[in-house]
Amino acid sequence: MRSLLLLACVACGSSSRPTAAPVLPKPVETPPTIDEVRAVVRDAYTQLGQGYDSVYLEGLTQDARLTIAGVRPEDLLSGYDASRAIEVHRLFGDAEIELVSKELEVHLARDGTAAWIADDLSYRVLSGRRRAFLPLRETALYERREGRWRLLGEALSYPIHDPALAASGLWKLTASTGLGEEGDLVKRRIIAVLTGDDSAVSLEDDALVIGPADERAHGREVGKIATPASFFPARGAIEPTGIRVALARSGTVAWAAATFVFAGAKTTSARASFVLEKRGGEWRIVQTHVGQPVTREALAAELGLTDERRTP
Repeated sequence: MRSLLLLACVACGSSSRPTAAPVLPKPVETPPTIDEVRAVVRDAYTQLGQGYDSVYLEGLTQDARLTIAGVRPEDLLSGYDASRAIEVHRLFGDAEIELVSKELEVHLARDGTAAWIADDLSYRVLSGRRRAFLPLRETALYERREGRWRLLGEALSYPIHDPALAASGLWKLTASTGLGEEGDLVKRRIIAVLTGDDSAVSLEDDALVIGPADERAHGREVGKIATPASFFPARGAIEPTGIRVALARSGTVAWAAATFVFAGAKTTSARASFVLEKRGGEWRIVQTHVGQPVTREALAAELGLTDERRTP
């Protein structure tokens, strides 16, 4: 009898022990696709146009690497700043806007950790009962982290066909520091291309160059306008005034942005942004976007919004 009671107690004790938590499988990341990136980009346009600012901000890289060069002279963002990130896209204050993609081009990094885009945007502004349309060019780099795409760098520009439209004055990016060995290599590539050395510029099929007056070249045609100096042959040598470099977490793709002036004309500013990918052990420039800033007043005049009381 005592043996039976002892066995019963042992059985009761063993049943009261906590069971180990089940080991759940880690979520499997799906392979990145171009369609996935397209959806992210177009969602960002919708969020900005419909005033979902907090949702848009969730899609940004929220650290010191974030760099945005916008349309107006003051639209230069060095590091994450929520209010400035929104202001860069509000060219006319609180006016109602709509961003419509016209020709979105997407490229995936070879290791799938990043993607870069180029797009022709129709920037639509509602002023009173009138809707005005402003053509813009956008380029950007996204990095993929934990299955999500986050904006790392962006450049927006208005195509300038009349040099008089370009804003005067010295406007420059805050130079990035503490880049590390790879970041320094990227920076040297950017300094070289700004000063006319096109040896690091890719001529592969996915290469793209956009110029300040909407010049464009793809693939091998890039060789004809491979450096920013190609667009300003009468202005003299380029002098960089600020260079920012941001490496994607993978270390295989980088975004770089630069502000520069022309020797002998220090009040004439321009901007360039670049996407670089490490190919064959070397950093290659796969995308270049060159533009010049335009003031709000000049943009308003281009849209016919000349009455300042009615200009948003």
